Amino acid sequence: IGILNILLGSEWNISLRPIFKASMELLNVPAEKQDELLGQVEEFFTLRLKNIFLDREVPHHVIDLLLSNNELSVADAEGLVNALLAN
Repeated sequence: IGILNILLGSEWNISLRPIFKASMELLNVPAEKQDELLGQVEEFFTLRLKNIFLDREVPHHVIDLLLSNNELSVADAEGLVNALLAN
């Protein structure tokens, strides 16, 4: 959760997927395992981000909309939450 809070507070537009992939390569994770592990790590971070937004009392339908797009960075998600809740 700490990583997500840092990214949410910093407005850095960083996609975590390439970082996760590079980390697996540095750790010599076999190529045939990388996709499976990447899915698990992304699911873990997605659930943590969902919990952060739930703690902020962001409506469920807004969270579901944001998390349905796997290409969003954390900063993009934060910006969209703010934009959607401003109206």
